[in-house]
Amino acid sequence: MKKLFLALILMATAVTAHAASTNMVVNGSFEATKQGNNSWTIYKDSSAASALPGWTSGKLGIEVRNNAVGKASDGYNFVELDTTGNSFMSQIINHTSSVGSYFLTFDYQNRSSTAFDTNGLSWQFGNVTGVAPSFKDYAWHTFNAKVVGLSGSTELKFSAAGTSDSYGSSIDNVSVKVVPIPGAVWMFGSGLVGLVAAQRRKSNSIVKAV
Repeated sequence: MKKLFLALILMATAVTAHAASTNMVVNGSFEATKQGNNSWTIYKDSSAASALPGWTSGKLGIEVRNNAVGKASDGYNFVELDTTGNSFMSQIINHTSSVGSYFLTFDYQNRSSTAFDTNGLSWQFGNVTGVAPSFKDYAWHTFNAKVVGLSGSTELKFSAAGTSDSYGSSIDNVSVKVVPIPGAVWMFGSGLVGLVAAQRRKSNSIVKAV
């Protein structure tokens, strides 16, 4: 019985993990842009040639860097939103279901050799907002947030939140993954409940017979 219970749990976990494997963010690591090594460029929405694929920018644009004032946490490119001043970037996330939880994750770091208070990053996912915790170092940190019950198309937005002076936090490896409650898990759960009940009835009948 214990072995069967463990097998059902492992199968349910595997189904859930598979459902959570797809990143819903377009160009979450900013690798769709060919940014030269040791260089940086500010991309804006003013023309197709200067737009950053997947992202809409504020009027001051999005600064993409490749091995310039730091290195990416994932791939080669990463971005800064305090370009010539505090800016933002956003994109619309198309949800497939309103059932389940949505996990937002991203990596961020303080810009090297800057005062810590000039850095800062805020985020918004639907009607949920927050500020990434501050750290007194220049290492990459990963932020995780769980948002439940979103449906339809929802805006994901990041904004520079430190001093508006062209020196701000870096961001990379943005991900949104949906983890619904798979029908298979409900089936496993229902089957398990029935199996446990049957086992208990069998045990009780054996005791009474003795």
